[in-house]
Amino acid sequence: MPTGCCVIGCTNRHEKGCGVDFKRFPSDPERFEKWVKAVRRKNPDGSDWVPTYHRVCTAHFVTGKKVDDDPLHVDYVPSVNMGYAPSELVSSSSEQLDRHQRYEARLEKKQELVLETLPEILEVESDEPGVDEVENVPSHVTVSCQTEPNDLDSLCMQLADMSVRVQLLEAKFFKRTLCHNLLKGDNKLTRFYTGFPSYAAFNAFVQYVEHKASRLIAWNGKQTGTTATRRGPRPWQDISVHDQLISVLARLRIAAPALDICVRMGFSEATYSRLFATWIPFMAAELKLLFPFPSRQQVDDWMPRTFTKRYPNTRIIIDCYEVQCQRPSGLLNQSITFSDYKSRNTFKVLIGCTPSGYVSFVSDVFGGRISDKEITLRSGLLDLLEKGDMIMADRGFDIQEVVASKGITVNVPPRLGSRKQMSAGEVEKTRRIAELRIHVERCIGRGRRYEILNRVFPLSMYDLVADLNTVAMYMTNFDVPLVEY
Repeated sequence: MPTGCCVIGCTNRHEKGCGVDFKRFPSDPERFEKWVKAVRRKNPDGSDWVPTYHRVCTAHFVTGKKVDDDPLHVDYVPSVNMGYAPSELVSSSSEQLDRHQRYEARLEKKQELVLETLPEILEVESDEPGVDEVENVPSHVTVSCQTEPNDLDSLCMQLADMSVRVQLLEAKFFKRTLCHNLLKGDNKLTRFYTGFPSYAAFNAFVQYVEHKASRLIAWNGKQTGTTATRRGPRPWQDISVHDQLISVLARLRIAAPALDICVRMGFSEATYSRLFATWIPFMAAELKLLFPFPSRQQVDDWMPRTFTKRYPNTRIIIDCYEVQCQRPSGLLNQSITFSDYKSRNTFKVLIGCTPSGYVSFVSDVFGGRISDKEITLRSGLLDLLEKGDMIMADRGFDIQEVVASKGITVNVPPRLGSRKQMSAGEVEKTRRIAELRIHVERCIGRGRRYEILNRVFPLSMYDLVADLNTVAMYMTNFDVPLVEY
């Protein structure tokens, strides 16, 4: 922590008995710039000075303390003994203080005016016709014909306080261009920003997770959870669950930079960064509970007719997709993530869907170098299958010998091998499998509508990549069915 004030010429040090407090530079960008201009420091090379952990002591405020809630107050920005001649200032600190005092005097006059007119508004003549027949008065409203002076003072203060609150709320509301009220009742905007097919589906999911979301532990760089602790309130506790979810899904859906989401929703970058890193693992866990791996009976109940006639034992259709990542600096990691198929560094994910197009399995992420066979063996998918199940896949999934001992069959198109041409029967089988295996590729296409999967993942997001893919792919299950039953 800095031990002194950053103002040029100030000798105050952060030590016991110094008699002053040391204040951080504000987080609001506009006010931050005003503070930097007031300090007027330069780097040794003449470039602009940018504060990091620097502080300003309260000796540079007219009243001896920083004021945060009134931009018109003289102590909203430090202005006393700033290390340069007062004549360089637009107006002296005393003039600014006098101006602010005049402003406060005008506010007092307005309050007095309200106090004078309020009795006329509240006064009700007892013989006025219709007073005893007032209808539609809410139960929480009290109608009185007599008002004590003390009550008038109290009402006047409440009115002034409510006026200020309304102004603050209006300012906060109009700064936000993306919020729950914007999506409410608009299915088109709901799908665009969140991926849910309708606002009703979005609202239903919020109600499903609302209780758990209110007990989330804020991400601290190591772990997240769903049990409250004594580490203090979450920085986004005043933000509704609707808006929290919108901010997370909007970033996934339109791949907007974090700063853009912060500007649209009125968040600070630090708050949104922790919120996003907390919600992604939480949503991944909840979606896995909401869409568990279906049983054999469930798959059969929703088996499309095209599968029932040709391949009735099909339990899952699998395929892999890749998302691009930054090139690691280490040679070993470069080798692990380099994909011969994509000719760049990627993360590889195995996805599986039922014959009806329901996403039932999403693996962890692996380096792009891994083969289809190896990712299938290491993903844990085979542990979920039962004897008699059939896996439909592409030619690259050469796992027949591995799964045969478990009583599982693999339905893949025939290989050409060393032959020059396939037989007519093999060509027909390839066509039939391709017609049905396309459903898993359609699922991947739906998932890639979350544009974040089409961007280059920074390595700093590696801990979230698996959960991001899980969320994007499982979210497609909320959409209309891919296949008619």
